[in-house]
Amino acid sequence: MKEDRFNVPDELWSMVEKIIPKKKKSSKGGRPSLDDRRVLAGVIYRLRTGISWHDLPPMYGAKSSVHKRFQEWVDAGVFDKIYKHILKYYNKKKGIRTKRMAADGSYSRAPKGGLTQEQIQQTVVNSLLKNIS
Repeated sequence: MKEDRFNVPDELWSMVEKIIPKKKKSSKGGRPSLDDRRVLAGVIYRLRTGISWHDLPPMYGAKSSVHKRFQEWVDAGVFDKIYKHILKYYNKKKGIRTKRMAADGSYSRAPKGGLTQEQIQQTVVNSLLKNIS
């Protein structure tokens, strides 16, 4: 694979390699599956650049194969585990100060459920009708 800034560093790969599920060998033959490290480099490249899967450079392998493996890893919780490992690693290296943490309300539900989409739409309609009269 071409050397560039999007390759997976050895230190990161040594942590991630243990988390990625082992591929099952197929008795049907066919093409050999893509190397996990190469796929991860492709996923990181896509996330860092914001390109679509369709525009993924061929150096990372077949676009459909990289995307399929990404979906398998999401379903297996690989990225949640990677996130937790990275947090532990960062905490060990730098330390996470929890005194200055804040929660963003867009990521949590309202305590009593909030309004439904229908209720919100009805409220908007009612306020518009009031302004017309």
